[in-house]
Amino acid sequence: MSRPITRRALLLGGAAAAAVGATQVSRAGATTAARAETTTFANGARCVSVFEPDAPSVAFEALFAVGGADEGSGETGITALLARAWLSSTEDRSHALLAYDVAAMGGNLGSYVTGDYVELFALSPADPQAVSDAARTLLMNFVAAPAFEEKEVRAARAAQLRTIALAREDALADTLGFLRRRIFQDDPRARDPLGTEPIVRNLSAAAVRRHYARCFQRPERAVFVVAGNIRPADAFRLVESNLNAGGWPERLRVEEDNTRLASRPPAPSVPRTIPAGSRDGNTGRRASAPILAAGFLAPGAAAGARDYAALLVLDAVVGGGKSSRLFGLRDRPASGAAPVGYDVRSVLEPARVQSLWMAYVLGCARPLPEVRAALVGELTMLGDGKRSVTAAEMARGKAYLKGRHARDRARMKERALGAGLAEMLSLGAAFDTDFGARIDAVSLADVNDMARTVFGGNCAVVHTLTS
Repeated sequence: MSRPITRRALLLGGAAAAAVGATQVSRAGATTAARAETTTFANGARCVSVFEPDAPSVAFEALFAVGGADEGSGETGITALLARAWLSSTEDRSHALLAYDVAAMGGNLGSYVTGDYVELFALSPADPQAVSDAARTLLMNFVAAPAFEEKEVRAARAAQLRTIALAREDALADTLGFLRRRIFQDDPRARDPLGTEPIVRNLSAAAVRRHYARCFQRPERAVFVVAGNIRPADAFRLVESNLNAGGWPERLRVEEDNTRLASRPPAPSVPRTIPAGSRDGNTGRRASAPILAAGFLAPGAAAGARDYAALLVLDAVVGGGKSSRLFGLRDRPASGAAPVGYDVRSVLEPARVQSLWMAYVLGCARPLPEVRAALVGELTMLGDGKRSVTAAEMARGKAYLKGRHARDRARMKERALGAGLAEMLSLGAAFDTDFGARIDAVSLADVNDMARTVFGGNCAVVHTLTS
């Protein structure tokens, strides 16, 4: 029931790059905007309601701000292992009853993990009984009372080892991972959330249960979301009552963890800097289609919704679509310069404290020094103001950004996830449902200020070997 793991880039493509205000067309043909409300439960967990009166389905999300920063050096990859094994067994329901519950939901239940958060989700028709059953299955059973049995953890461990082996074959992911490690060095963000084979092989079911007790029964790390045709007050009551009935968050804690971790806040991420004049990194990997990538540090979401929106617009101007600055390095023969490579794209990995912006050239068509000069030179001109973002570029970037998010939010599940991640990033869930207005409020000065902040800083560059 788990999806394959990927890196934080997922936060930006669909998830936490926040969303266009989602709309739902009613049977009468009227269009109603989704409305987000947030409450905080007595135990400290937050809950978001995205109310869409005409929606035919209801989506539940349980999001936990747990990732690599919470793993010990000998337990790298344990969060991914936990997520893979999570939806397999519970303390209160037999395997047969769980199978019946999931089948009754049409199998619309799953887990997902990145280096920053873990997601559980469930979907159901808007029928009140189906909604109640989905909430009970996800929250009272899986969130409050997961069993993490040895057999299930063993199967999840085997699947994770296969995924680690397959990941080695992805030259682009390997190159971006090398760049990430070069920038963040000993920071937890440099680690691969999948872990390494030797460590994952030794992760036990007991260790997984301890990790759950330490990190996933912390209400301040949790955001629950209900999106669809259910009123906010009813949504909040449904979530809280099911969590309370299941005994979350106290049920699976052990006394030693309560004493040792009672006052421990979520693991922080320390802001990094890229030293000036850093030597380019060679991955040592020989690729038939050479890859070169550059990375810049950018403000995190904690800088505020306005700055975060400006960062999204800047990314769309630089790397979004065929009219972007980066695409011009690939396919603009009128400029008189030869293309630098087969594909040129950007990747934004947003985070609360500090974001990472990367650009890569896949299939370098010119000598690597020329490719580096063209890529970094294009970005540097944004940073020093020699080629500032124009009003026309900003308008195109905004249209591209809002259109992409309208597409990404076509399903109720993605609308629920977007609101939850915006809340988790301290932007507030309303950033998601009011996304169009947030993007429209960004000024040209905001975008160029952000360009100077990001591209005026130092960058790190890595590349593969040529064949």
